[in-house]
Amino acid sequence: MKSRFFAPAAVGLLVTAVILLSSFSGKYVTVMTYNVGAFGKYTKSSVKAVAKIIRASGADIVGLNETDSCNIRHNTFQVKDLAKRLGWDYSFARALRFGGGSYGNGVVSFEKILSSYSIDLPKASGAETRSVSVVETEDLVFASVHLDYKTAEAQFAQLKVLNDHFSSRYTGYGKPVILCGDFNALPESSVMQSMDSLWTKLSVDDLTFPSKDPVKCIDYIYVLSSARGVKVNKVRVIHNKKASDHIPVVVRLRILPQ
Repeated sequence: MKSRFFAPAAVGLLVTAVILLSSFSGKYVTVMTYNVGAFGKYTKSSVKAVAKIIRASGADIVGLNETDSCNIRHNTFQVKDLAKRLGWDYSFARALRFGGGSYGNGVVSFEKILSSYSIDLPKASGAETRSVSVVETEDLVFASVHLDYKTAEAQFAQLKVLNDHFSSRYTGYGKPVILCGDFNALPESSVMQSMDSLWTKLSVDDLTFPSKDPVKCIDYIYVLSSARGVKVNKVRVIHNKKASDHIPVVVRLRILPQ
């Protein structure tokens, strides 16, 4: 009789202990940023290749730069096509109208996207308007951005809009707020140095462009310093010369307890 009543209690205590330990130690999440070059830099379509890279990376959520949606260059909704191949959820933020359709940034997520929206960034003295694709999952807020390449002045103007939004909306937020993308700026530039006022860099300065013979680091992953914290477990880049002209950056992080 003693063992019959003891066993369920012991199992219950064990489950409680596991839950408490998990809550204390924090959950691991793997994030990726990838400028996919409209899935067409070196091949007609690299959607299949990019999906394979994402699966092999173990990523849970991916920020995508340079994606087309039903335009003259690619008559498909590329972010949706990739998400369908992965069996994931997705979101897209139009940066500009292009060729009868759109062009912009996207996010694909293994976890369900609870909400999503876009932030429009100004052209200023740059080449074109830009956008930020923002989603929220159960674990985090995740944003993908692609800054202008033409001038630092344009990049600063775009960062001001971005920073004003995130600092006002997410300071003290109970989830980590991740920002990633192609910033088109080198680590030592004044643009990237200015990020330290609000953001903490999670990636390292590995060379990410061009993929065939990389000479620049312009792709990064950050976390908002004033929201819930994370700890980096592992950072890496994935070398692939054919899927895009950029190299994807991957960070495995642990969400810290509040």
